[in-house]
Amino acid sequence: MTLDTSFLEALEKHKLVRAGDHILLGVSGGADSVALLLLFYDVMLKKEIALSVFHLNHQFRGLEADSDQRFVEALCAQLELPCYAFSEDISQFALDSGQSFETAARERRYELLDGVLKARGCTKIALAHHLNDQVETFFQRLTRGAGIDGLTGMQWQRDAVFIRPLLGITRVEIEIYLTEKGQQYCTDGTNTDTQYMRNRVRHELIPYLETHFNASIVQRIGQTMSHLQQDKDYLDQVTQDFLKVKLKIEKNSFFVALEDFDTLHVAVANRVVRQLFKLAKGSLIGLETSHVEEIVALVYNRRQGTKKIHQNVQFSIDRESLVVEVSGVHGSAHAYAYSLEVDKPLEILEASIKSTLRRVSRQDLTNCQNPSVIYFSAEHIELPLTVRSRLPGDRIKIKGLSGHKSVKDIFRELKIPENQREICPIVEDRNGLVWVHGGVLAESCYISAQTQDIFQLTFDKL
Repeated sequence: MTLDTSFLEALEKHKLVRAGDHILLGVSGGADSVALLLLFYDVMLKKEIALSVFHLNHQFRGLEADSDQRFVEALCAQLELPCYAFSEDISQFALDSGQSFETAARERRYELLDGVLKARGCTKIALAHHLNDQVETFFQRLTRGAGIDGLTGMQWQRDAVFIRPLLGITRVEIEIYLTEKGQQYCTDGTNTDTQYMRNRVRHELIPYLETHFNASIVQRIGQTMSHLQQDKDYLDQVTQDFLKVKLKIEKNSFFVALEDFDTLHVAVANRVVRQLFKLAKGSLIGLETSHVEEIVALVYNRRQGTKKIHQNVQFSIDRESLVVEVSGVHGSAHAYAYSLEVDKPLEILEASIKSTLRRVSRQDLTNCQNPSVIYFSAEHIELPLTVRSRLPGDRIKIKGLSGHKSVKDIFRELKIPENQREICPIVEDRNGLVWVHGGVLAESCYISAQTQDIFQLTFDKL
């Protein structure tokens, strides 16, 4: 199979692009990103997509970095593609922010990418990580004692914006492809410096394993990572199903009854604790494996106590529940969940809105174009209805799609500001999500010509 064919198959199998997309390509000038650019260029018309290019000169390698920038700009001019090149002193940025060079470079790169994405109306950002990158990451994390989440590596698609079409392709395949096309590329001299762990894995560990154990070690580890990803997806789904039923939210606190943990395997209990922390803080930064193990042990042993993991997040065990309390303005301090009762107005102070649920007939349908008034079929609703803020892993079955779509992707596509996403209302019944802020209605709740039993839900500002 040619690399062109493998690339096309990856785009289609993982649904990475669709007609009308404007793809922003991250191009450093190295072999992998140059191959990414040419591969996308060759399918641009077939896939009905537009392309733009992003380049960041880190000013770390002096004249060599400047030469890389000129190379990328010239290649884009040759292909008649827009190029957005930036030159910044990342070493100084790292010093000012108190971060390592690698962390600062990543943070600034993603910040600039996001800026171009929004300013130029791009819909996706394509990155050139390939299978060797995946396997190098696997070994780096393995030496640090990573669990299944860390060992699954990078995803083909993240947040409905970042895509990595080359994850199934090896570095050797990329270099052969460029040689056959007679395409030059840049070489970063720091990639051979073995003071960096990734380079030691690349130039010492993997070649040793290929020579002494398995010549196809990169492909075999890639298969292992795929298997781990399937297991992770299953555990994630079990965890989300548990939280949707068992999690209680009151103001800035989250509760899970201790007895509900009795049915859980410790692997799922660990993930529940991780998700509670993420829900409270907004990320997993600051949460260590030892923290999770300590909290789960307290839960199973029914030992009352308190564990403050972050300045704004505290876990505590009382007689009946595991309680996670949030203070300050970080994370999901505005999380909420309320029952909707027919003809009983509900004030949701966290979101500064008032909601009213009514039963109506077909003859009562009015204001159908008003986004603050939602009509949906009551015939398949299993009460009670709940209006709440989003939870990690929320997904809704949308009409016209073969599967479910994540709320996270919906909010991003609607360009809802990140600081507003935590308070946007979501409506669910016992079977799952019914409606998501932005006018997204579940397939089962559409009103047909035969529908007689209808709910009207209104949202008004307080």
